[in-house]
Amino acid sequence: MHAPFDKAIYNTNLDMVRRRFPAIYEGLKERDFQFSHPLEVVVGQTHQPNAVVTLPGKEKIALYDHEDILGDISAEFEGWDLSVHDFLFCLGFGLGYLPLAASRNFSGGPHIVIIEPNVEMFDLALHLINLQELLNYEKLAIFVGGREPVKEIVSAYKSRLPLGKTQVASFGPSRLIYGEAFKIFEQEVIDNIRVVRNIDYTARRAGKMIFSNAMENLPSLFAGPDLGSLRGMFDGYPAVCVAAGPSLDKDIAFLKTIGNRALILCADSAVHALVGAGIIPHVVVTTDMNPINFEKLRTDLYPLRDTILVFSIEANPECVGAFLSNKRIAVTAQNALLNHWFGPEWGLDWKLPAMTSVSHTTLFTAAALGADPVVMVGMDFAYSSGKSHASGSVFRYGENKNAMISVEGVRGWPVLSLPQLITDRKQIENGIVNAPVRFIDIQCIQAKDHR
Repeated sequence: MHAPFDKAIYNTNLDMVRRRFPAIYEGLKERDFQFSHPLEVVVGQTHQPNAVVTLPGKEKIALYDHEDILGDISAEFEGWDLSVHDFLFCLGFGLGYLPLAASRNFSGGPHIVIIEPNVEMFDLALHLINLQELLNYEKLAIFVGGREPVKEIVSAYKSRLPLGKTQVASFGPSRLIYGEAFKIFEQEVIDNIRVVRNIDYTARRAGKMIFSNAMENLPSLFAGPDLGSLRGMFDGYPAVCVAAGPSLDKDIAFLKTIGNRALILCADSAVHALVGAGIIPHVVVTTDMNPINFEKLRTDLYPLRDTILVFSIEANPECVGAFLSNKRIAVTAQNALLNHWFGPEWGLDWKLPAMTSVSHTTLFTAAALGADPVVMVGMDFAYSSGKSHASGSVFRYGENKNAMISVEGVRGWPVLSLPQLITDRKQIENGIVNAPVRFIDIQCIQAKDHR
């Protein structure tokens, strides 16, 4: 049968939202209900309201396919076993049945984080379903309407996410109702969760090496200027940041024409390819903490004797100590020794916004120096024709398709990438979105030329 909205349910839900989530309430209290698509509310024999939405092509979809909605969702939780330190991210609220069932089913009390980018869907649920049990759930967080960036929502849990499991549940019908925008939102959440967990994993796995390397690199840190004293030094001067992705092969000829018309910053992974082509970068950047990383520089140290070295304080000390130039600049993203002790004590600044890969360090160093625009070369974050790196790179790896993920390339075709590369790309996107300088990916320009 068809069912009208129940005013009593809505008012009770809204009052609870007012008390627990006042910011959401402010956005709802004066809102006249309206939905972007034709909508039909139905109630079956289980007395659980459902809704049928008519899409632009006249196709009708029910938000839920089953008569006993709560019962079927509860059955799907079998084996999830979420406990006190775990997280359930609900992407899209639907009518609230999934988080409501979760609040009843998991006695261990996981965190439930609901992110609904579309206010109308959340408002529909408030009109139809008694959500008091869910809204009273102690470890509940709700974000509605896209006011808070996904990055900030996920980052708020960065100290707690690594302590337990993370389960992500998407409301599938929203993909049909809201199309590509909802799919992009889903991927944004997943990518940012991966960033948080990967950073924590690196810190836990390599914490001792990070500390040991930082101690060994302190003499080089104090021998050079701090980054703060150099900020803006290349204000308005273009920079080209070079990494060793497969696309570097076709851009070597372009790099040869630059000379001193732009500042060339080269990731250590691309040094051998550039020096082999007769290109001496103005700046070399090294970040990797592992001893094997020295092989990227070992055979090319003499040609780089007048080049500036930018090094992560956690970088392999051999890469720093063996570099022939005494022009060295230390940087860090999260090193507590520098950011919370030396820096405040002496008024020094080495901080970059993110630095989990040498590409981050290269790009954000160029931005810190004031370069504008910052052009990205060889920053593929994906394999190309089975290649992990440019031809002149010291290290090249084969495809391990069991560990790889298919993603959309700049020309629209699927390409293979690794979870860590996807995380690196996401951190760069997060870091440059509000940057005061322009970032240009040469791959995107070339892709447009080919279309």
